[in-house]
Amino acid sequence: MGIVYTLLNPVRAGMVKQLEDYVWSSFNDYYSREGSEIVDSQFVEGLFGSRESLFEFICSRSWQELPVQITRHGDFLGDPTFVKEALKKFDRRKKQDGIHGKRIDDRFIEPVEKVIQEFEKQKGINIDHIDVQCFKGKRLRGELLVHLKDRAAMTYSEIVKFDIFGNLSFGSLGSIYKNAKKRIKENGSSRKDD
Repeated sequence: MGIVYTLLNPVRAGMVKQLEDYVWSSFNDYYSREGSEIVDSQFVEGLFGSRESLFEFICSRSWQELPVQITRHGDFLGDPTFVKEALKKFDRRKKQDGIHGKRIDDRFIEPVEKVIQEFEKQKGINIDHIDVQCFKGKRLRGELLVHLKDRAAMTYSEIVKFDIFGNLSFGSLGSIYKNAKKRIKENGSSRKDD
């Protein structure tokens, strides 16, 4: 895991004894309530879940057994099979251009305003009037979170700025998203009359 390898560079260099002692480490930024403009908190949370899980993984020794492979494109942390696949994807993306060179997800990002407007129309409610103190309101908020993240490609640090999400901790958005996404997949979108 390149993230863990990078986080431990100050420890390996003997600058600090523990990674959380390094003032310039991004470790604490991954799970900060305010979010971060520098690190992709959403990506790290998707990989590790909680801050505690990331810390446990860092403390484990299993990741340290991965070799560093030196290639013409730079160093890769992983076994030769991983490096071969990574280079194949890199070469493929390099040859492609325009919309065909983008990830599928990048081709279909919708404007935030459109996502919210369609959500409000489908549910028959203004998002500013959703009562998040009740069960139905919490479910609607979770569903809106899924729409904003999946359709508008918003990050948690952007989403938490909406009033409806303002009372939530930044770290809780990942679990709310996962639960709402699972519920939508199993039951379909909640209907207006739920």
